[in-house]
Amino acid sequence: MKSLITSGRARQATQLINIDQEWLDSLIDVASERVRTYCDRPFTKDDYIEVHNGDGTLELILNQRPLDTFTSVTITDSWEESETLTDEQFNIDYEVSYIRFKPLNTANNTNFVKGTQNISVVYSAGLAEVPSTVQEACVQLVSWFYSQRPAVGRVRIQDFTEEMSSFGRGMPTFIKQLLFPYRNISFGGS
Repeated sequence: MKSLITSGRARQATQLINIDQEWLDSLIDVASERVRTYCDRPFTKDDYIEVHNGDGTLELILNQRPLDTFTSVTITDSWEESETLTDEQFNIDYEVSYIRFKPLNTANNTNFVKGTQNISVVYSAGLAEVPSTVQEACVQLVSWFYSQRPAVGRVRIQDFTEEMSSFGRGMPTFIKQLLFPYRNISFGGS
């Protein structure tokens, strides 16, 4: 997956100015993945095919936001018959990635029919540009990883980045505070 910052952006941190490029690239990759995992979102635009359980309601919240392009929803009913619907049958909130059946739409299915893994949604979502606060958090995390190298000892880059990938399985509180507004927090769902 694409890194959230460039090495040029990382080198704006004083302690990273003279770091070896290979080390820096590895730390950026680890930090980018840690930020994505903590926030539970990719940040950069990508295409998705999501499968959901139908619950009989009229609405569905997609996992990634903001929604960029809504392509289709395929609903498979209990008789294993499928219907593919386009944006014409839905009211869509692109900011929160929310779709809701329009009243009086012409589709055979007018709700998300109850079933297990019977709703398939095709869309693209993400941001055109990684927010500056998220970039700063990533730089701070790279700097923090780099500052931990004495605790790990003198090891190969690959071993170091593998150690950092699992190091503490968390991140410093000051970085979490920067990222909090960008966390994708979900309640229940499919």
